Amino acid sequence: MAGSDTIMVGEPSGVKLPLLRPEAQFVAPEEYVVVELNKITSSALTLKEIADKKFRVENAKIVSEQIGTESKLVMKLKNVGFTIEEPNDAMLAVLKAVMNENKPFNGGASYGAVPRGDRAAREKLNIGGDVKIGYILFGGNAIMIQM
Repeated sequence: MAGSDTIMVGEPSGVKLPLLRPEAQFVAPEEYVVVELNKITSSALTLKEIADKKFRVENAKIVSEQIGTESKLVMKLKNVGFTIEEPNDAMLAVLKAVMNENKPFNGGASYGAVPRGDRAAREKLNIGGDVKIGYILFGGNAIMIQM
């Protein structure tokens, strides 16, 4: 309310804020397994190792790339990239901060099924499919969405 003017503020937009905990007090949940990520490529044979799993990621790079007609955030590992499917605006903001500050991505991600379809296009783009972020270690904090 300002003087005689009133501005109606609606319900929150449904943005689910991530959970925040000091990194020193955070232990990655057991369901996030350790995988030899340097062996993963865009080949379906290596992607089967992470199919339907949650896995830990260390020192990945977050970049923005043109995938088809869309600009997407991509988690780059040594031999393959994964497009990040993140519907949570708060976590997207954190991912963009990691990218803009040129910091490494350390955290956990979940991968679904190995993508079916155009193998040649997948290998040309060197994209192994989509991941969702479960947690990020950033700025001395553990920031969590999917636990």
